Amino acid sequence: MNASPVIRYKVPRYPTRLEVQADPGLLEKHLPAAWKSHAEMAGLISVLLAANSCADPAQNARPNVTAKPAVVAPIFVHGEGRGAVGCVVVNPPVFLSEQDAMQVIREELSKAGVTLSQSKVTLQGVNIPQHREEFTVVQGRPQHKVVPTNTSKTLVLSGADTPKKVGIEYLNAQNYFELGGEKSASTVQGYDFQNVAGEVNKQVKEQAHNLYFETFYDPVVSPSRDIFSDRQFRRKLDALYAEEEKATDPKVKAEKEKQIDALYDEMVAPDAARSKELLRLQVKDFVDWLKGQGVIRCT
Repeated sequence: MNASPVIRYKVPRYPTRLEVQADPGLLEKHLPAAWKSHAEMAGLISVLLAANSCADPAQNARPNVTAKPAVVAPIFVHGEGRGAVGCVVVNPPVFLSEQDAMQVIREELSKAGVTLSQSKVTLQGVNIPQHREEFTVVQGRPQHKVVPTNTSKTLVLSGADTPKKVGIEYLNAQNYFELGGEKSASTVQGYDFQNVAGEVNKQVKEQAHNLYFETFYDPVVSPSRDIFSDRQFRRKLDALYAEEEKATDPKVKAEKEKQIDALYDEMVAPDAARSKELLRLQVKDFVDWLKGQGVIRCT
């Protein structure tokens, strides 16, 4: 039997250890009422909760008393991490899917002994401010600026290795706005993953504790060629779009959409491969940084 990386797995419905450690009162808040009313059971629960609070004192302590501030890595720059999509963008950049990116990240970290066994871990107390673009006219000249929306979202990590206290986030087009990227006020949406990744790291450094953290970002490789100038590709694409538009059966429509995506992925495969390698370099730099922090051993 050949070993292969796990790409997809179900997220457990019960709270993970990291989530419980992030919210010391979580267990107590969800105890059944019948347990609390039973004297012997209440006594046993008190002992168990006390033991749990001793499992990782720094994590459960008040942040301003004994908990250690999060140690955050710098952004390791490999790939420009900038691009735009919209009606006037003729040759859009190649974005990496979260699934493909996380496979690269998990593979490289696992080589160094860091196992991201947990995903979608909520970091209670770490809130990411939301932003939007705003256009105004000052003395007849258009002005563009980024303004806060006065809302925020709790950070949910892409992966975590609880024993080593390592957490990571992967920034991409899907979670760009949730992680503080500005929403466009026009028909063209721009992405600046490098800048937003740096802001996420800043928020984690200021708000998190007992964690070694890094935000990886989509390198956003520019297409090496204009795929839409390929006549054969355009003929196939136009035919699939026509078939998808005519289809009335939802299953047929869904199948045509899959074929369109597959055709596009085939055309940009070389660029996607370059993007994966740039992301791999980001992870390798993070591994070296973790070694420097003493989190993992040098080999």
